[in-house]
Amino acid sequence: MNVAIASRSLMYAGLIPFFGGAIAIVLELNSWWVIDDIGHSFALYALAIASFMSGVYWGLAQLHGNKKRLLFQSNVMVILPWVAFLFFGDGVAFYSALAYVFFKQYLLDRQLTIDGIFEHAYLRDRKIIAITVCSLMLMIATFNAYWKISFFTS
Repeated sequence: MNVAIASRSLMYAGLIPFFGGAIAIVLELNSWWVIDDIGHSFALYALAIASFMSGVYWGLAQLHGNKKRLLFQSNVMVILPWVAFLFFGDGVAFYSALAYVFFKQYLLDRQLTIDGIFEHAYLRDRKIIAITVCSLMLMIATFNAYWKISFFTS
């Protein structure tokens, strides 16, 4: 298997926990199999992926000189969802921050493709993945907002 196929396969396989976590949260499953707290575990997975992707931009900034803006953005994209998680837990603010970060990462990928750093095939896959992940994050944020509103009004 060549690197492009492996990369593509791993990117799409990474969506499986996003779908599973989102479904579990919406169905209000608290635990499953060896996972005691699905909401917390899923939040940590999403944070890990956001951090991993931000690390890619940090590395690219190191390889391609004069990318101070990319260094700054990579740090913001790590710190923002972690701070949201630490202060607000895995609620609306957290999932909204993740949706923003994953969308911003796609926009950076688009710019890096224009700059000739990424290939267009990679960007096509990233677009599908970013739309999917952002939609799932916003779905969870909306669910959390609705649940909290329903909880306080009933």
